[in-house]
Amino acid sequence: MKRHLRDLFLQLHQKEPLPTNSNELGISDTNISKHLHDKSFLVVIDDLWDASVWDIIKHAFPKGNHGSRIIITTQIE
Repeated sequence: MKRHLRDLFLQLHQKEPLPTNSNELGISDTNISKHLHDKSFLVVIDDLWDASVWDIIKHAFPKGNHGSRIIITTQIE
């Protein structure tokens, strides 16, 4: 889960430093939501294997956002 949020944070905030403290991870998902708030976006999350991880990550995305989409892939073995 931390990896997904960290990767998304890095892609959206390429010019800002990544928080190093795990307590700051909550700040980064707030930053992600603020950054995407007034934008349309397409996010692809590859190989999300646990629904509980999505339950945490989904709070980083604003709701009802200008036709935005999130695509999630999984692998079933």
